[in-house]
Amino acid sequence: MKAVYSCSGLLRIEARGHDPERLPERLLACGIPFRDPERSGKEALRLTLSPRAFRRMRREIRGMGFRVHILKKEGLPFALAGLRKRWGLWCGLLLAALLLILGSSFVWTVEVTGVDRAAAGRITAFLASEGLSPGAFRGSLDPAELKSRLLIALDELDFAAVNLLGCRAKIDARASSPPPDAGLSTASLPADLVAGKSGVLLALRIREGETILSPGRAVEPGDVIASHEVHGVIPGTNELSGAVRHVHARGEAIARLEGKLTAVMPKTRLRKVYTGRKYRENLLFFAGRPIFFWKPYGIPYARCDTIRDKVDLSLPAGRLLPFRNAVARYTAFLPEERAVARDEAYRELSGLMERTLLAGAKDAALEELAARLTEEEDRWRLDADYIITEDIGEERLVTPLP
Repeated sequence: MKAVYSCSGLLRIEARGHDPERLPERLLACGIPFRDPERSGKEALRLTLSPRAFRRMRREIRGMGFRVHILKKEGLPFALAGLRKRWGLWCGLLLAALLLILGSSFVWTVEVTGVDRAAAGRITAFLASEGLSPGAFRGSLDPAELKSRLLIALDELDFAAVNLLGCRAKIDARASSPPPDAGLSTASLPADLVAGKSGVLLALRIREGETILSPGRAVEPGDVIASHEVHGVIPGTNELSGAVRHVHARGEAIARLEGKLTAVMPKTRLRKVYTGRKYRENLLFFAGRPIFFWKPYGIPYARCDTIRDKVDLSLPAGRLLPFRNAVARYTAFLPEERAVARDEAYRELSGLMERTLLAGAKDAALEELAARLTEEEDRWRLDADYIITEDIGEERLVTPLP
């Protein structure tokens, strides 16, 4: 309701005359709206009403002996009253609106998503040769035709969509999947199963290949566990037939690994204490280029959490304009040192060690972690002896790829 009153305007008046209570009674009888009645003297009454209601009141109270004075004018009509004869201003605003509507009929930015930078450059260059580039008139562009020509011209694309969103052209593309290799795959080439780490073999599950080592043997990186050469045996005997098959050895080699680890962390750490101060930056883009930048001075960027938002500006009909507003919001904090307790240091360092040992390992399990925490001058130090079991088998090709 306040916005409605601001658009139509408000008048604060004072009426003087004998028995001022007659005025609101007369206004109510005539259906003239008013508000905020207030006695300002023995024979004076103040009211607030709209300009239209004021004109009706002047007609209705003739002959009642009231003298009316306007005390205050509020609202948009009175604020613009001084600008009514400034024809240059209104012509400039009209011209700016026409230019804004005209500018929204052109493409000012071209965005390519879904592919790498090199492919995006080729797509942009081809579309520019077809007429889709910054400054192109939207009415002369056919998105469906551009899409068909793009897919025909660039074999590397499996999917493409051309969308005209106001003053922005957005191309969503997907690169074609690489064709399958017509040659032999590595899975069909002869390969040995070798040890990838040092340890003691606990169990072997060889699915393909001839087992060379047995559980209980200590191995070093590169030792052959299962060979690609499989020797034939004479049926019914244990004698070798002399025939040799070359296969791709596969399987799991579970081994026990032992070692030492050391991890350190400082005895103090910083935490954020928010001060309640907030800052805001605004950046206005036209056709992808900044044209206006406003920011307050004194922003401690290094001690602020930052949230950035980008908003496309559009006309009421939903037509995007070539303008984009970027807003950055900063929340300030002060770094505060906090001492790290012994239990906390042990818990964090031991957890870090466990994650490090298990990261990237196949079928790994931590069997034992004997750790010792030592307090040094400015840090905590954790030394640990560990035992871990994991699959250390790796397939190594015997025949090099061409």
